[in-house]
Amino acid sequence: MKKISFILVLSISFLFLPLYQVFANTGGLLYGKPLLVGSNGSTPLGETDLVTDNDVTTGYTVQPMSGSNDVIDYVYYRFNENTTINAVSLNASSINNRILFYAFNGQLLRTIDNTSNTGEVVPIETIENVNVVLVSSSNTVNTLKVNEFEVFGFIEKPVTDLESTTTYNSVSLSWNNPVNDYLSNIIIKKDGVEVANLSVTENYIVTGLNPETDYNFEVFAKYSNDALSNPASISVRTDPIPSDINAPGEISDLAFGVSSVGVIFDWVNPPDTDFSHVRIYRNNQLIESSHTLNTYEDTNLIPNTTYLYKFVTVDTSGNNSIGYIQTVITAVEFDNVAPSTPVNLRLTNGSLSGFLNWDRNTEFDLLGYNIYLNGIKHNTSPVFNTNYVISNLSNEEVYTVSVSAVDTSGNESVLSDAISLEPFEGGMPVFSVGYDLSDISNGTASWFTALWPILAFSVGIVLAFIISNRVKGLIMS
Repeated sequence: MKKISFILVLSISFLFLPLYQVFANTGGLLYGKPLLVGSNGSTPLGETDLVTDNDVTTGYTVQPMSGSNDVIDYVYYRFNENTTINAVSLNASSINNRILFYAFNGQLLRTIDNTSNTGEVVPIETIENVNVVLVSSSNTVNTLKVNEFEVFGFIEKPVTDLESTTTYNSVSLSWNNPVNDYLSNIIIKKDGVEVANLSVTENYIVTGLNPETDYNFEVFAKYSNDALSNPASISVRTDPIPSDINAPGEISDLAFGVSSVGVIFDWVNPPDTDFSHVRIYRNNQLIESSHTLNTYEDTNLIPNTTYLYKFVTVDTSGNNSIGYIQTVITAVEFDNVAPSTPVNLRLTNGSLSGFLNWDRNTEFDLLGYNIYLNGIKHNTSPVFNTNYVISNLSNEEVYTVSVSAVDTSGNESVLSDAISLEPFEGGMPVFSVGYDLSDISNGTASWFTALWPILAFSVGIVLAFIISNRVKGLIMS
C-alpha cells in the first residue's frame, strides 16, 4: 500500500513541474539572445531577454497595432547574415499573434497569423534570406504577452578572408568556408556573371583574362536549399604581359602508388630555368595551387574509385602548361580486424568420422570457416555452412577439433576451444557412392533409433522402408 501511495504521489507531482520544462526549445537561432522592442516608429525602444530565456513564466507584453509611436507594438530580432527559417515556436498569452519575416532590403517576405501559442515547434514553408523576425498582436484589440519565441533553420554565413593572386591572364582566388553542415556549393561571379559553380572548396583560378584589366569577383556560399549567402567581394587588376609568354615544359616520369584511401605521386619537374611550381587538380578541382616539390600525397579518398589528376606547371611569368593527366583507381578496401571466434561447437561421433556444428558468426564481411583437426587445417577452402563432416578417421582414436572464422580481407579469428572427437565402430558412417542398400541396412542396428531421419533424407525415402523392415526383424527375433 505504501508503494502504491508513493507512485501516486510521484505521478501527481509531475503535474506541478514548471511548464518551461515542457516548452523548452534550446536548439533554435534566438536562444539566449536579446530581442529589440519597438513601435510604429523606426527607432527601437529598448531590448529584452525575457522572450528567449527558455522560461515561460517570464515574458514581454506588446500592445495592439494601434498606430501610436509611444507604445510597444512588437518585439523583433535582426540577423547579421541572411538566414533560412523552416520552423517557429511561440508561447504567448493569446492565439491572436502575428509573426513577420523581412529581408535585408526591408521587403516583407512572409506573414504568419494566429500560429500556435503553446510553445510547440511548428514547421513552416522555408523562408530564405531573412534579416528580421518580428512578433506582434494580429489585431487592434488584444494585447499579447510573448513568453517565449524561437525560430529554427540556419544562418547563410558567407565565406571569409577572400584573397587573390594575379598574373597577366589569370586570378587565383582563395578564401575560408563557413562551418555549416548545409553548405553545398561555392559560386563565383566575375563582374556580376557566374563563372564557376564548384563543390565545396577554398580556392579557384579564373583564367582567360585580359592583361592590365580591372575585374570584380564575388564568392558566394550556396546552401542545400539553394539559398546564397552574402558575397565576399574583391577587386583586382591583372598584370602586364611579361616579356616571356612561353609555357614551361610538362612534368615527366610520373609514378604513383595507391592504397584504398590515398595515392602518392612522384615525378620529375621540367628543366626550365624559370620553372616556379605545379598546380594539381583532382577531377578538375584544384587541390594544390602552388606545389614546389616533386612528390605529392592525396588522402581521404574513397576505395575502389577512379580519380582523374592533372599536373599543370607554372613559370615565374605566370605561364601555364597544358597539363599532364593521369587516371588513378584506388585499391579495394581491406581491413585488418579479424572476425570473432566461432562458439558453441557441437560434435557427433560417427564411424570413421565425426559430424560437427557451430553457431553462425554475424560479421557483414564474413567469408567462411576453417576446421582444424589436431591443429592442422582440414578443409582446402573456406566452409560456408555451419556444419562439417570430418571423414577418413580411425575408430577408437581420440582427435581434437576446433574452428576459426575468416573474412573477405583474409583475416582469421582465434581458434575456438577444442573439443574431442572419438569415432567408434557402431557410429553412423559417412555415405558414399560405394555403399549399397544392404551395407547400409546391416550397419544400422546400434545407431538407427537416434539418427534415422538423417539417413532417410540422405539416401531417399525408399531406404527408410528397408531400415524399418530390418528393425522389425530385430524386434521379432
